[in-house]
Amino acid sequence: MSIRFRWNPPFERKTKAGLDRAQRAIDSGVLRYSEPFLPFQSGGLRNSGITGTKVGSGRVRWIAPQAHYLYEGKVMGPNIPLHENGQLVGFFSKAPKEYTGETLKFHGAPKRGARWFHRMKRVHGADIVEDANRAYRKGGKA
Repeated sequence: MSIRFRWNPPFERKTKAGLDRAQRAIDSGVLRYSEPFLPFQSGGLRNSGITGTKVGSGRVRWIAPQAHYLYEGKVMGPNIPLHENGQLVGFFSKAPKEYTGETLKFHGAPKRGARWFHRMKRVHGADIVEDANRAYRKGGKA
């Protein structure tokens, strides 16, 4: 026995359009609501989320080279001190790097810092779902 099921074409188009709007709302919401939780120094990490994400694709990506390091929030090393004229001017670290067990310290903590997506989701998850539902039902903007 086989059963064939076909959507009514106008219903299918309307449903797909609603789902596309909802996905755009989710992707935009993740970027928008995550911004206050991101580590911020010059805006490079935030901008990498904008350039690394095709809104509506269902995949939000922060593509800056330091994104994973900052997301984990753990110091990596070995960290070799650099000195100039007897003054510490920075650190050098060559590959392969490993976690040192120390935690990064972020300006703007505790709101800004590691694991920003998971922390944002706890605070704004319901807002994102509401935005997606509104976009699906009414064609609302994300």
